[in-house]
Amino acid sequence: MSLFETCIHRPVFAIVMTLLLVLFGLLSFLRLPVREYPDIKPPIVSVRTVYQGASASVVELDVTTPLEDALSGIQGLRTITSASREEVSLITMEFELKRDLDDATNDVRARVSQIRPVLPLGILEPHVEKAAAENTEVLWLTVSSDRHSELEMSDIADRFIKTRLAMIPGVSATYLDGERRYAMRIWLDPDRLAARRLTVEDVEEAIRNQNASIPAGRIEGNQMEFGISLKGTLQSPRQFESLIVAYREGYPVRLEDVASVELGAEDTRKLVRFNGKSSLGISVSRQSKANTLAVARAVKEQLPSISAGLPDGMNLTMAWDSATPIERSLDEVYVALGLSLLLVVMVIFLFLGSTRATLIPAVAIPVSIIGTCTIMAVTGCSLNVLTLLRLVLAVGLVVDDAIIVLENIHRRIVADMPPERAAIEGTNEIAFVVVATTISLVTVFVPIAFLTGIVGQLFAELAIAVASAVLLSGFVALTLTPMMCGRLLRHDIGLTRFRFAARLTDDVGQRYRRGLAWAMNARIVIVIVAVGASLASLSILNLTFPVARYGVGLSFREVFGIEFCDTPQLAAGSFIRLPSELAPLEDAGWFSGFLTAPQGATLRYTDTYARELEALLKTVPEIAHTYTMVALGDRPTRVNRAESWVTLKDWNERTKSQQEIVASLNQELGKLSGVKAYLLNL
Repeated sequence: MSLFETCIHRPVFAIVMTLLLVLFGLLSFLRLPVREYPDIKPPIVSVRTVYQGASASVVELDVTTPLEDALSGIQGLRTITSASREEVSLITMEFELKRDLDDATNDVRARVSQIRPVLPLGILEPHVEKAAAENTEVLWLTVSSDRHSELEMSDIADRFIKTRLAMIPGVSATYLDGERRYAMRIWLDPDRLAARRLTVEDVEEAIRNQNASIPAGRIEGNQMEFGISLKGTLQSPRQFESLIVAYREGYPVRLEDVASVELGAEDTRKLVRFNGKSSLGISVSRQSKANTLAVARAVKEQLPSISAGLPDGMNLTMAWDSATPIERSLDEVYVALGLSLLLVVMVIFLFLGSTRATLIPAVAIPVSIIGTCTIMAVTGCSLNVLTLLRLVLAVGLVVDDAIIVLENIHRRIVADMPPERAAIEGTNEIAFVVVATTISLVTVFVPIAFLTGIVGQLFAELAIAVASAVLLSGFVALTLTPMMCGRLLRHDIGLTRFRFAARLTDDVGQRYRRGLAWAMNARIVIVIVAVGASLASLSILNLTFPVARYGVGLSFREVFGIEFCDTPQLAAGSFIRLPSELAPLEDAGWFSGFLTAPQGATLRYTDTYARELEALLKTVPEIAHTYTMVALGDRPTRVNRAESWVTLKDWNERTKSQQEIVASLNQELGKLSGVKAYLLNL
């Protein structure tokens, strides 16, 4: 006895299988990671080396060139690029997509270790990092205060806020941008140093030797022993001032004799502002397999309690949230999915004319779609815009099998065959067709999952999702659908209870039969018409249409932006060239502004133009807030670079799109002289 016969004779078995399929699907749906696009891991590894005090030319000669020579022979290396600037060398390596990123990173670390003895002694240890999804930033927070200094805000943010955020499930790392660390700043006086025959190196060596904790052995007794250490660490400016640098003519020269000491910030070569106000930034990055929306919601839930524990006058604000456009995009897809389900059920009900008959494919659709989530979870897929759009696509695919089985069974029931027998014979007759249709559809989408390159990584999950939905629809059509047909359909249920629908289908059927009979008798005419239609579709591109609004005539190709390849070899075929891109631009609700000053520009110079950029952004009513960073990167920073992250108001609160705003602002930024500034839709 076949599977569908078992389901027809034992409906409880079919119901239990369906419930299990739905249950596992719902559990998988709740646990699937949610992101905007599939998780694409580019095989990129970078090596960052800091050589303090070195110029760009010295960094290029002594650091970048030896490293490039050592790294250029790694297996699977596609391209290698380098950038040398003051104090920093950055080498970026892109590997072939088939190369395992972890193995490539290990090979890079091994080569760096081999070349390390050749590099200058004064460099910091080279930092090897892979471009992985673990560093994906979910959101940015800002800390500001009218009562506290940047040092105090940094101390509280580092000890209290970052610790709380790092404990949230799904958070991989937090980074404090614009941080001011406490440091003892010593300002040497060259004249007083020269008068006492001292150099900067003498002062540095004295501080290093006397500002340290040194183990001094132990004291042993008959019953106990104790370790001894000399606590030489200095904690206050007064202790540093009393430090003896050297002896001259029998008298000690203290640090206060040749320098002034104060407690300040270790580094002030970076500025962060939120809406024009001096602030600190805190970025929150998610783990590679974490749910972006879940991490963002968890952080937002913790913000009230974290803010309540801050000192009076200190504020914690959301500056940028990547989950908002993702959540809105997914909501739109859910709405489209709901509408498609509703329209499909309405069309089925319109033509079947029976609530019972409509219920059968209406149940098969959600069962197939929900069950697909189980296969997605097993294969490591995620819920994103592409995989959710496949749900909309799958609605029209998964319903076909159920309707085919339903119609074949109903035809026998109308012919006075018992429903259970009609379900068995009808399914047995159509089962091969259902299996063949399912396999043919699967073979269309499965090869997409084996594509290589970024496109393959982008659409592999979509292919798996659609193929899984089609497979499950065939399974449901051969198990649940015949069981429901045998239990729900009756002799008095007609497929065309609505008269206007019956007249419409009958009229269309008669016309189609007459047209098909004529076409079979005039095959040569049909071929000629098909060829002529193909040629006409090409010639219509050259037709000119009057455009009254502009008083000119535009061709079809100009209206739709279509161009031809003008090579003689392709004149007959006329291959159409259309603009191509990986993904279309969309209104994400935010964009970035970049500013580059000339090499050698100071922080003050860059900040002057960054404030001009902020002033321009304030004039746009559609902008909600801006987050500006002057001097990019970590220590040492690039003081000639600045960046602004601009968040727009909600889509319902503005009439201009993101692209329109960026285009108009770029025209104004082109008028700035002294820097290169532009805005980008990211």
